[in-house]
Amino acid sequence: MTDGRDQDSQNKEALEQRIQQLEGEVKRLEERLRHSKANTIGTRSPEGGLIKNSWLIPFGQYLLIESDKANINDALKKLGQLFEVVDCSLWRMTAVPQTPSTITTSAWHCLGRWQPKATPKLQEADWLTGIWQRDSQVAESLNKGKPVALLAADPELAAATAPLRKANVFSSLLVPVLRYNLLEGFVVLHRDNPRGWYTRDLDRLMFIATALFNLYDRQTLLTKLSDRDTRFNYAIEASNDGLWDWNILSGKIYFSRSYLRMLGYYYEDLPGNLTTLQDYFLYSEDAEKVMNRLYAAIEEGETYVDLQFRMQHQNGKVIWVHSKMKFCEHDVSGKPTRCVGINNNINDFILAREDLLAAKTQADMANKTKSEFLARMSHEIRTPMNAIIGLGYLLKDTQLDEQQKSYLGSLNSASDSLLHIINEVLDFSKIDSGKIILEHSHFDLDQLFEKISRLFEISSSNKTIRIIYDIKADVPRFLRGDAARLSQIIDQLITNAQQFSDTTEVIVGVKLCEANVKFVELEFSVTDLGSGMSVDRLARINESLKNHITISDSGNLRFGLGICDHLVHLMNGKMSIQSSPGKGCKVTFNARFDHSHLGSRLLGKHSRELKNIRALIVDDNFIARTVMASTAKSIGLSVENVENAEQALAKITAASAANNPFHFVLMDYRMPTMDGIEAAAAIKQIADLTFVPHVILVSAYHRDEISSADNCTLNVDEFLSKPVSEARLLETISNIVSSDVHLQSISSINNETSEQDAFLQHKHVLVAEDNLVNQQVVRGVLKKKFMQVTVVNNGLEAIEAVSKNGDAFDLILMDLEMPEMDGIVATQKIRSGECSNKIPIIALTAQAMRGDRERCIAAGMNAYLSKPINPELLYKTIAEQLKAQSLESGRESSH
Repeated sequence: MTDGRDQDSQNKEALEQRIQQLEGEVKRLEERLRHSKANTIGTRSPEGGLIKNSWLIPFGQYLLIESDKANINDALKKLGQLFEVVDCSLWRMTAVPQTPSTITTSAWHCLGRWQPKATPKLQEADWLTGIWQRDSQVAESLNKGKPVALLAADPELAAATAPLRKANVFSSLLVPVLRYNLLEGFVVLHRDNPRGWYTRDLDRLMFIATALFNLYDRQTLLTKLSDRDTRFNYAIEASNDGLWDWNILSGKIYFSRSYLRMLGYYYEDLPGNLTTLQDYFLYSEDAEKVMNRLYAAIEEGETYVDLQFRMQHQNGKVIWVHSKMKFCEHDVSGKPTRCVGINNNINDFILAREDLLAAKTQADMANKTKSEFLARMSHEIRTPMNAIIGLGYLLKDTQLDEQQKSYLGSLNSASDSLLHIINEVLDFSKIDSGKIILEHSHFDLDQLFEKISRLFEISSSNKTIRIIYDIKADVPRFLRGDAARLSQIIDQLITNAQQFSDTTEVIVGVKLCEANVKFVELEFSVTDLGSGMSVDRLARINESLKNHITISDSGNLRFGLGICDHLVHLMNGKMSIQSSPGKGCKVTFNARFDHSHLGSRLLGKHSRELKNIRALIVDDNFIARTVMASTAKSIGLSVENVENAEQALAKITAASAANNPFHFVLMDYRMPTMDGIEAAAAIKQIADLTFVPHVILVSAYHRDEISSADNCTLNVDEFLSKPVSEARLLETISNIVSSDVHLQSISSINNETSEQDAFLQHKHVLVAEDNLVNQQVVRGVLKKKFMQVTVVNNGLEAIEAVSKNGDAFDLILMDLEMPEMDGIVATQKIRSGECSNKIPIIALTAQAMRGDRERCIAAGMNAYLSKPINPELLYKTIAEQLKAQSLESGRESSH
């Protein structure tokens, strides 16, 4: 059993123990009634009141016999009729009274009440509050277990008993119930005549009051136990798991309906015992093994056992199950007397695993064959090549004339070139012969470039080559594809630019080519400002790339472009090269990716206008400054830039003196004469600044590495890793603005956000979602924007709601996986209907598998969102769809 079911079992046992305690109390009361010496004559005693047992024994027997199905109100009715009262009620204390002034009507809870139909109703407990506040002796007497009799006509209680007099009550009796010497509640009797209350009746009433409380608690616990059992049975039925309960001593076994349904039987078909399990349910070849395992667990005192075995369906089909069981209720010797288990049908899993193992075996054999072939080819080709090269070197040490030396030099050069080509061909064949399938997983483009930047920053730390990343603001941050292969291509192109040109700068660019509901296409470029290539050579390489010919041109293989072009082709893209002598080289390729379920970005537009916030960009490289300034402007900042730290200090001082200070400084870490760390410290030391700017350090290194390398305390407020994307810059700026009161005062609330909130108010959204927790989440998120929400549990209910009140809904949020009818089918039926067939429908699902978006769009949905819910993205999508629907309706009405 699972931990959750263990907890349910413990709770169930606790409830059963409490019920047994209550039943014990009732039995003790019965014994006291039986041993009571009383006469059964129904006349008045000399002291007054009923003869003590003439009514007590029948009433006590009624409670004992009918307790399982008796209603509290029925018992109060019998008690009220017996004492000829106009009101009989049972009350429980819900608050401990400290002083008379602290008592309110919320201190009591009415468990049951009986009143004759012709009697004026006592609807409130105001009289009870008034009495308690008027005379604290009432509480004192009840807390001591003494009944309290009251007269409604008592002049001292006139104000408190006004509600009683209004209901024609003459006298009242409060009979306490004490448990563990604490007042737990009381029974209240009201009469409309002046007849008094007799002592013997009061003693019996205290027994009856206690019995009524026990009856109420027992019924409450039984109801809880029944509800728990019902929920558990429903859960078992819904999960298709088979529950079984084995009484080890008797051999009897309870099989749940889902257990029998799994094997094709009905509940009445076979008896529930060990013989049925062994002879009918267990597969013959596994029966002995399973039973031996169970008996071994009993002997060894195991508590939990997991087994996988085969069972026999009624039609002869073999079914694999995974059984989790628990041994419990041990006897005095420590042996379990009961075993409870859950069987889960894993037949599909076993079959899939067998197919997978078979496919893996074939793949392993094919991969082994390929590896052996490549190893043999490598050995067979490299061996003679090494011999040729080695003989060439030996020949060089002999006496040769000039012509022979020339021939030998050409031979060695050709041999080296041929060996390099062979190595490239073998590397490529590892990819090509394997028919590689790209991965299809979510990745963060910012993180990918951050890793690339860090790798080359460290490897090029002693070189003069600077890598600049120009990632346009509209490029999605989150994508779905093969991040490792994309990184491999970009790494190779950057390496080529560094190794085969005399450039000092390499620019890596990314821009968006196309984005639609099916895919996102990006264009990547790597540009160097080196010597470039000749026209003929460039034409040959581009032609080979165009035709995917990777072996005919040694220059192509020299740059590793063959493998890169192959991977680009697998990404549904193409590669091209632009170059001219003396003007560098630019390698461009495009690739297609799927949308990520995270959306394109984490952050939307900032909730505040940033145009009044000024930022200073400090970087000694012109292109890097330009890219950084463009990124900062794209999020709304007012931007200026300088090329070194000295100019930055002068600019900051002058701006402060002109009462137009800079609020942020984006500082490059690596700069000549004064680096970013030193410049940040100098800025913090400038005296008399009207506003000390927040310094953000930009570098490919991590914060702890910079601090350790410079052995100093950072004088920066935030840290950004290269390359700096719009999303991460906006996130960093937003965090600082949210904690700076002055920056908040100069940045007004974004009108677009306010307009969107106003637009969403009072919109009526239908949510089709079967999970109760998700229903609460979606309802809470939508109601934050004051939208009206109607929730249904499945697609069938959604169709019914739209059919009845289609015009009342502005939009539908549709889950995909639901019982009765899923979201895809429900959408198709709504779109085919006569009413509300144009209402916007947004898919909202926990899965983001390949093809889900296309299936949703094909079914007629307007947009696609994945869980967990991103509230801002949800609001934005709803607003966009509603506005689009409004425009479409306007166009149709104009026609």
